[in-house]
Amino acid sequence: MVSDIFSSVDPDALRNVALGLSGGSLLLALVALKVIKSMVMRIVGLVVFVALALAIFAQRSELQSCVESAKNAASGLTSSAATASQFQCTFLGFDVDVTP
Repeated sequence: MVSDIFSSVDPDALRNVALGLSGGSLLLALVALKVIKSMVMRIVGLVVFVALALAIFAQRSELQSCVESAKNAASGLTSSAATASQFQCTFLGFDVDVTP
């Protein structure tokens, strides 16, 4: 079910969602610093949220480069039999269909 949702979403929208999730993760890290009393848990929470933000932002960059390479490959095709399902990228482990 989740893979169906990701395959039907525009890659540009997914990049925007990834940017929002990265920012949200950093915001949650700041909130966790205020709420959590123990210094050890503050550090662990900060590391987890920052790592999550960096991982999602890296996926955003990989999605952008995959979409660009799919568009370049589609522009090089001369056959009209090429369909959009031939171009797929992955985002957080799910396949995303790219329409050139």
